[in-house]
Amino acid sequence: TTPVETLEVEGSQVFAINDRQMLFVLEPFAEAMIQPLVDLKPREIIAIDGVFHDSDQLKSNLELQCRDAGIKFTCL
Repeated sequence: TTPVETLEVEGSQVFAINDRQMLFVLEPFAEAMIQPLVDLKPREIIAIDGVFHDSDQLKSNLELQCRDAGIKFTCL
């Protein structure tokens, strides 16, 4: 019953719920997406591991940027 908003961030779709407080990344992730996602100031960003294409560096960069911004990051 919660509305889902679809956002386009650097060419990939990101799904937002609860007035953009929670963002779900289910499509391929790129370095250029980090700052726009952080700028949305969500409470939490959730991504599936496969979107990072086995790039631990990319996943770590997102995690560190989230931590610096006070955003919870979860990778499933």
